[in-house]
Amino acid sequence: MKRLLLMLLVLIPFAGCEAGQGDRSAKSEDSGSGLVCFGLVPSADCKAGLGDRCAKSEDCATNMVCFAPTAPQVASYGTYADLEPYLDSYTCVGHGDLAEAEQAYEVDVIIPKRRKAAKERAIAKEKAEAEQLAKALSEWAAKYWYEPCHNRELCRVLGKCSTPNGIVCIAASDDHCRASERCKTNGRCTAKDGECIATSDPDCRASEWCKEEGICTLKDGTCKATSDADCRASEACKNHGNCTVQDEVNEFGDYFSWCGE
Repeated sequence: MKRLLLMLLVLIPFAGCEAGQGDRSAKSEDSGSGLVCFGLVPSADCKAGLGDRCAKSEDCATNMVCFAPTAPQVASYGTYADLEPYLDSYTCVGHGDLAEAEQAYEVDVIIPKRRKAAKERAIAKEKAEAEQLAKALSEWAAKYWYEPCHNRELCRVLGKCSTPNGIVCIAASDDHCRASERCKTNGRCTAKDGECIATSDPDCRASEWCKEEGICTLKDGTCKATSDADCRASEACKNHGNCTVQDEVNEFGDYFSWCGE
């Protein structure tokens, strides 16, 4: 009689039987029930549990995925290649494991890339403005040497519309500075010592720099990014995710601040 019962247990599979965590069966599922699949012909519902070996996601239990090259998109934005350093290949993993791996990948890779891109954009913008100024000066020297200052590019761009000594064009009036491109672009709207300079927060906040890059506050004689709130209100935050203030001092001791990741 005992032999007959033993034969029945071996030959009849349990439908929906599941394996506990750590089993190495390719057909066991971790359900937390404490049961194991028992029989010569395992049930189709038995699947691998957390950490078990797998070849594809169908080998894993419900709400798990097989972390392998056969499933290249395994998370919201992390691919198999991105998350490979953080998880064991060809194992069943849960969504919590994927979330932790994604978070580590973001800290190690995504955020540094965004910060680098923000810095490169700021440097490129500054370089473009310097080139624009050099071009304006070159055109002024080539074409308008004998033209009155108020007809020259220096007046339109830099507010240098006066010639008190009859030779050099300078910014001698706040009105000339406020009508210039420099005032509109970066808040340099006040005449001082022949130049247009930034002297107030309102001028900085009215500039294109503030709207586009969050550079809205007067500091050390120029407009700079000093507030996360200003960064969050900028186009750079909305379009590129540059929503916090970043500071840096270059090798020459010059201080820079911009909105970055």
